[in-house]
Amino acid sequence: MMVDLGATTAYNIDGGGSSTMYFNGEVVNRPSNGGERGTSDILYVAG
Repeated sequence: MMVDLGATTAYNIDGGGSSTMYFNGEVVNRPSNGGERGTSDILYVAG
């Protein structure tokens, strides 16, 4: 699908229940484990 959209690189991001999404310094989703937890990986996008 990503190739059909013209992508040359794509990532599959884990959307599991403990995934945390931040926007403007605030958590904007509801992790199922009740809050953020430490992780070994991060995808940071800046404009």
